[in-house]
Amino acid sequence: MLEIQQELSETGSFQGIAQCWRCTEATSYEDCATHGKIETCAEDAECYIEARIRSASVRRFTTGCKLANACNDLKNQNFRGPKVWNQCKPENHQEESDVFGESVCRQCFRPCVQEKDASRCFQTTGENLGIPNWDDFGTTWDVFGNTTRWFWTSNLPKRQSEK
Repeated sequence: MLEIQQELSETGSFQGIAQCWRCTEATSYEDCATHGKIETCAEDAECYIEARIRSASVRRFTTGCKLANACNDLKNQNFRGPKVWNQCKPENHQEESDVFGESVCRQCFRPCVQEKDASRCFQTTGENLGIPNWDDFGTTWDVFGNTTRWFWTSNLPKRQSEK
């Protein structure tokens, strides 16, 4: 908070401050809200989410700051090589889960400044839960509902900056 107050007094804006909601191994949005907190990111960081999926359902997830290059490197691990070797298998069925185990999917998204506009931060409470779409309607990408290949391959930071 002191950094934010200092940034405001020196520049009159929130430029240069990037924040992400941080929670580890959350099993629900409520769990993430209860055990998570906002964290200030390093320069050139994005927010990330890593979801553990089994039987086409998110079982637990981790969110927080990650350097942009590291986040994209992890995201690029989602779909590499033949489908059976993909780490991210969002559409897998029960029988595939039993054979291939847990699916691990990662995504990057834009950081926010909670004190400036909390609606642009990862949402753990309220009607619209998940990663903010950054539109005028307050819509989000619901991590528990968006378990499609499209979601896990999209360039969300770019989509958010176009809004």
